[in-house]
Amino acid sequence: MDPERACSVEQFVDMMNRLKDASGLTYRQLEERAERNGRVLPRSTIADVLRRRALPRPQILDSFVHACGAGEHVEVWLQARTRLALADGSAEGVPAVDGRAARVSPPQAGGDGDGSFEAGGAREGRAVEDAGSSDVPSDPGPVPARLRRRHRAVVPTLLASLCAVIVAGIATWLVLPDGPVGTESSRQEPAGGWYGLRPVRATDLCVTEGRETGESERPVAVQRPCARSTPPYTRIRPIGGGRFFVEWAHPVHGWGCLTVLPGGLLEPWDDCRSSRTSQVFTFEPVGTTGTRASSTAPAKAYRLRSADGRCVGISGTDPKAATAVARAQSCADTPAQHLLLVPEREPEANALPSATG
Repeated sequence: MDPERACSVEQFVDMMNRLKDASGLTYRQLEERAERNGRVLPRSTIADVLRRRALPRPQILDSFVHACGAGEHVEVWLQARTRLALADGSAEGVPAVDGRAARVSPPQAGGDGDGSFEAGGAREGRAVEDAGSSDVPSDPGPVPARLRRRHRAVVPTLLASLCAVIVAGIATWLVLPDGPVGTESSRQEPAGGWYGLRPVRATDLCVTEGRETGESERPVAVQRPCARSTPPYTRIRPIGGGRFFVEWAHPVHGWGCLTVLPGGLLEPWDDCRSSRTSQVFTFEPVGTTGTRASSTAPAKAYRLRSADGRCVGISGTDPKAATAVARAQSCADTPAQHLLLVPEREPEANALPSATG
């Protein structure tokens, strides 16, 4: 979550989302924490910013970063926000005459503003304010205007283009399967639908929900006998470009996308986003086996790679150990990271959550 590395507004807001996730706080808790610290952070405003993927106002960003517990880094966040505002042509953050910083009101609805909204969706309009004096001329004259246009239009455009090329290259390297694009291997991705995930080394076991040992006891992916593996039911949902969500459906706990945690464990989250590399997977074919489940179609073996470059495998030395955890780790051509994708029938309607993911 280094905002200095953000090359676009979307990347910056994605880092804000990750900062919120790391804090473990809800929007209401963030608002209450900010209020205790003498700041204002309406939960409707910050929720709108994170959902619309637009730059927040500086005051909102300052309150948000402090509420998330990262106040010592707030200047880095604000500087990155100003840089992106200049590159994006946003009004706030544009230098005023004589080098003094000025804040300009965002345009009204229909314009290219900074995307932050108050409750009810109304923008908070503001007049031009000078940070150090109130005598800033309303017309800075032709020379400062030319300088400002060059700074805003030329340098940020080149920087944004360079960042876009770099990010596109990294994203392609992380997400695409091994081998040249267009090869037979890259076209053998599975169809969306209901499946069972079974380790190749123990085909009578299924990857399903268990509990992490210790104080948290949060739900994580483990292997256990297939007869006791449902619910949850596993669905593979395509999201384009050969990428997938691996979803769990539970009649009580609802829908969740398997998410790779920092330590490698996989936890179902009810907030699924294609921008999160920890929730996006590709399926790399590694062979076919005759194993069948309730379907007549044979299962196929895949390596499940997350978009952040790790592969899911069963940890531990005993491949048949019940409740051994699944963990994302460095990718290797090993049976421990080979999973069978076994087609299953769609569960009965009364076995699924009332609302789909």
